Amino acid sequence: MDIAVVGVNHTCSSFTLREELTRAFEKAFSIAEQGSLGCSYVLLLTCNRAEIYFSAKETTKVHVKILNILRKHVNFAFEHALYSYFDTDTFLHLARVSSGLDSALVGESEIQSQVKLAYERARKTRELSSSIHYLFQKSLRLGKYTRSDFSFSKEGNHLSAVILKQLQCSFDSFEGLNALFLGNSEINRRVLSAFMYKPFQKIKLCTNHEVDCSFKKRYSGVEVSDYKELENLSSYDVVIIAGKYDKYLIEEISDKAPRKRIFFDLSVPRSVHPRLQHFPGLTLYDMEKLSVLFDKRQKFYKKELLECEEHLTKYVGRYFSLFHTKSEKKKFYQISSAFAEVC
Repeated sequence: MDIAVVGVNHTCSSFTLREELTRAFEKAFSIAEQGSLGCSYVLLLTCNRAEIYFSAKETTKVHVKILNILRKHVNFAFEHALYSYFDTDTFLHLARVSSGLDSALVGESEIQSQVKLAYERARKTRELSSSIHYLFQKSLRLGKYTRSDFSFSKEGNHLSAVILKQLQCSFDSFEGLNALFLGNSEINRRVLSAFMYKPFQKIKLCTNHEVDCSFKKRYSGVEVSDYKELENLSSYDVVIIAGKYDKYLIEEISDKAPRKRIFFDLSVPRSVHPRLQHFPGLTLYDMEKLSVLFDKRQKFYKKELLECEEHLTKYVGRYFSLFHTKSEKKKFYQISSAFAEVC
């Protein structure tokens, strides 16, 4: 399998650098520029990673090409923050990503659907090689198996659970609290689903896109408005932002009265200006701060995580060998057919 990946995640770069590289990956390898590489590829952008998986006869040359394209969008040295994997190491890496082993919140469930959506988006917009199809389909299958076989993944580190736990530590009760969601993203909808079971006084979603009937049915009781609601930001105790914006969505707060409120900025690049963490009474969590909360959990599951690593390594090796066996058989049949036609 001639496959490889180039990327950056929470383990190898600062948050600020990762923000800049995420912007660069998106600009350089967006759908609008899908022909720029001249090969089959899938772009994966999540809260804690920006990666491009590709397949080519000469992966090292494409690797160099990717770096050159990124340099057009980044005006500082960044190569030290990137990682690259080739062939079976690429396969193992994506299997770990899909299983939640490579996440900041180890075992988190959101990454599985994010990998699937990235693959589906690429499949619908460009022609993918058999290697890329095999890589993603088998990695997603391994991620599914992991979640059914290992307890750390079954329980999962859902972002919604992390957020609700922090709110429980900060407020005496959910009753009387007003929550504002900015962005109709998949992550926000997952968190929104968890909020529906708590006695919030008001929950509102801000989006510039019209929501369909299924949304209204599933999230009955949730008010929907556009981003003009930001003018009423001072009336909310909890604000959750998850989306992609060209600039900071929240830079200032007009309400100067100090009172307890919490912002969860789940966007990368960030949507809330970092200086607001010093605003009186405001607690601001970004993805990096949220991931720190579960370091103890990762240590608790250390033994099981090692077993999961061995499990994935074993099955990736089998899948990799199986692909090559099938490829060799296919070549043999093609040569045999061509020889028969000549005879």
